[in-house]
Amino acid sequence: MEEYRKTHERLVRVFDKEIVFIIGATRWGTAWLQQCLDAHPEICCKGEGHFTDSLFPLLAGAFDAYNAQSEVVGNRLQNSGLPGNAAGFTVDDVHHLMTAAIGLMFSRWAGDGQVKVIAEKTPEHIVSLDKLAQSVPSMKIIHVYRDARDEAVAVWEFNQGISQGAFQQKYPSSESTPRPLPPIGAKAFPPPGRLSAPIRADVAISAPKASRARRCNRFARC
Repeated sequence: MEEYRKTHERLVRVFDKEIVFIIGATRWGTAWLQQCLDAHPEICCKGEGHFTDSLFPLLAGAFDAYNAQSEVVGNRLQNSGLPGNAAGFTVDDVHHLMTAAIGLMFSRWAGDGQVKVIAEKTPEHIVSLDKLAQSVPSMKIIHVYRDARDEAVAVWEFNQGISQGAFQQKYPSSESTPRPLPPIGAKAFPPPGRLSAPIRADVAISAPKASRARRCNRFARC
């Protein structure tokens, strides 16, 4: 139990810090911002955790399957005249485990350094911010955006490069490429008080070095 207590104390220290998530669409400059923030001595900024689009569905599916199996076992026991099975997890239990999973990853990233801010970059979080807020209620959001014309060219060139020709065969022109993101409902956008800063990547990149440094320092003082 000593190791369990130490782990719990480590998680408390993680969530005592400012937790920030960087979101955006495909090729909007989120990776550039992640690297800039991670260079600040008081900020730990890594990616890509893919909590909402990978970890959360897998955890929820595992516990749904476990609960269903427990119900089968409980019904079988009751049919045999024995006490039913009390096993099973609630929705609140699953949210708690999701929070713990995020905290464990953040703890490993931050290590023993005296960082004030732990930030994570996964662009796909933009369509599931409501789920993320359930696990990290105190989170702040940095929303990176970009001129749509620049984004269209960047998406085209990026996919051309990583697909080794397959992308162009499937989408022979830029007009035939799929939308970078599905339609976004109102629940996906940060509620008041969570949006730390909207950042336009192309403007920020061209800004003087001193201006960019002030922005990083602002996040460290959150």
